[in-house]
Amino acid sequence: MTEREKMTAGELYNPADPELVKLRQKAHKLCAQFNKIIDDEDDLRYLILRELLPDYDADEIYFQGPIYFDYGFNTHIGKNFYANFNTTILDVCPVYIGDNVMLGTGVSLLTPLHPLEYKNRNPRMTENGGLIILEYGKSITIESNCWLASNVTVTAGVKIGGWQCSNSRHPPEFTRRRSPLQSYSRNYSRVRKPGKTFSSSLKSYSPTD
Repeated sequence: MTEREKMTAGELYNPADPELVKLRQKAHKLCAQFNKIIDDEDDLRYLILRELLPDYDADEIYFQGPIYFDYGFNTHIGKNFYANFNTTILDVCPVYIGDNVMLGTGVSLLTPLHPLEYKNRNPRMTENGGLIILEYGKSITIESNCWLASNVTVTAGVKIGGWQCSNSRHPPEFTRRRSPLQSYSRNYSRVRKPGKTFSSSLKSYSPTD
């Protein structure tokens, strides 16, 4: 498997892989270009988004900007999408967004993860004498008819049902499955005990052939 295939599949991968570096740089440049454009330059904004996010209908979504993506190609957006200022989507793994979804200001959808076991997380030496830091990710799904208000953070592996909203005075961080027809308004933090974790089930890393 290539490092890109490992990344999208949620396996340990090397983010310093030349193909991934090139794809990230392209996405970051497109985001920077988009963020410099005034709102009324619709045609130019359309062309940039069309290149950054190939899997969506540009006529049916709206980003106020600024926007920040890791790759773009791993983000899949449905119809009638709206995102307010400062949208961050780190899409090392797929991000699935349904129809009629709204994102408030400062919403972050974050698929990357780092291994909890320090031996997997710490830098390691390559055969060429360089150092790499491995990471992996889990996909995120935001189902249709969902509204995430200001400063909501959705972390890797979370699926959120439709008809949801959050109170911007107490921005929550979603770290597990959320059911439809519920509203959340607090940021819950908890200490994780040693035991089964995302990274405990990861396959050992092997360099790309």
